[in-house]
Amino acid sequence: MRQRAVYCVLVALIGHSPSTSLAQAVSEDIHDDVSGPVEMCGVKAADAASLLEAIRRDGRFRALDSGSERFELFATEDHHIQWVATRPGEAAFPAVTCRRVYEDNGGVKMDRRLRCDASREACDALFLEFQALDNSLKAEIRSASKR
Repeated sequence: MRQRAVYCVLVALIGHSPSTSLAQAVSEDIHDDVSGPVEMCGVKAADAASLLEAIRRDGRFRALDSGSERFELFATEDHHIQWVATRPGEAAFPAVTCRRVYEDNGGVKMDRRLRCDASREACDALFLEFQALDNSLKAEIRSASKR
């Protein structure tokens, strides 16, 4: 069976990001249909479920309280790499996303990748949800830097 995996990459300079409505369709250019291994944020695995197992075993990441029954959360000690995985019962299960937060040329950037082995509709909805969260974080960072 061919798996639908969605790799979504968000690299945005803080202060330079377009607004996205959740009703907006996800652009075709961010999708890759794949069947086979994936590498995200330095972790390699066969699929989304295997990626989550690899993250759980990787000593660099510790489990954190996600504040939600929908997701599991893992991060490095400095929180520069953050993983979120959907739990069973979510429409976009199994899915795993990795967000790297880093500095570049004096600005803060974020890079998010998403491996989603659920339906296209469920994966797109999850992508848009994370995109909205990232946009909120960028707005908070911009606001804090102006103080």
